[in-house]
Amino acid sequence: MSAIPGVELVEMERNKRWSYCCGSGAKISSACYSEFSASTTKEPLAEEKRAAGTIVTACTTCVSRMNRIARKEGMQVEISDLSILAAEGLGIELSPRLE
Repeated sequence: MSAIPGVELVEMERNKRWSYCCGSGAKISSACYSEFSASTTKEPLAEEKRAAGTIVTACTTCVSRMNRIARKEGMQVEISDLSILAAEGLGIELSPRLE
């Protein structure tokens, strides 16, 4: 990520093997344990406020789930997919993002 122009990598406190999951667990957790999944999703969203301006993930489920929970909770958080961030950094024009 540091190679992407205009991006400064700031690791969240919990990262790599200790990073938070969005709580959706291949959509099984969110379907069967929606309250647990929602509370799990809130953890990285809250940490983002302390760490950086945007959460970047390579998991499209995390992007979707985090965006949904952030809107529901009224949180002003930016969540981006790594491939989209890299494409934009390379000047590749993309169609409008779906939410």
